[in-house]
Amino acid sequence: MSLDFAATTPLTATEEARRQIEICNACRYCEGFCSVFPAMTRSKAFADGDLTHLSNLCHNCRGCHYACQYTAPHEFDLNIPAALAEVRQDSWERLARPQALARMFHERGVAMAGLLVVALTLFFALIAAARPTGARGSAPTWRTI
Repeated sequence: MSLDFAATTPLTATEEARRQIEICNACRYCEGFCSVFPAMTRSKAFADGDLTHLSNLCHNCRGCHYACQYTAPHEFDLNIPAALAEVRQDSWERLARPQALARMFHERGVAMAGLLVVALTLFFALIAAARPTGARGSAPTWRTI
């Protein structure tokens, strides 16, 4: 595949990640940066499941991006953290269960996080209210024989 073809035809997130990972695998300059690179060097061709696995190993620290000699303005235009973040996002949307909650969290993430905080607060308040009080809840007394 020539670079001109890649520039004119938009690639899916998985195809773009595969292109970038294959270039990185040939270079191997960033081999010791994180757990993505040792896992990446175990194969030369990457299936969609392999890319999902690699994307979930990436913590988006961007250390490889800053050290890479093939980032923009180079014609390869590599940005492994961004490409893997796209694949990771796609996999979370596809694999999260139940789908209705996954879709709601993607569309209204801040509201869902706020709802989770309120639910946990109510849960802990109910636990505190249900705690026994009085003599039964006090410390045990010891008898001497």
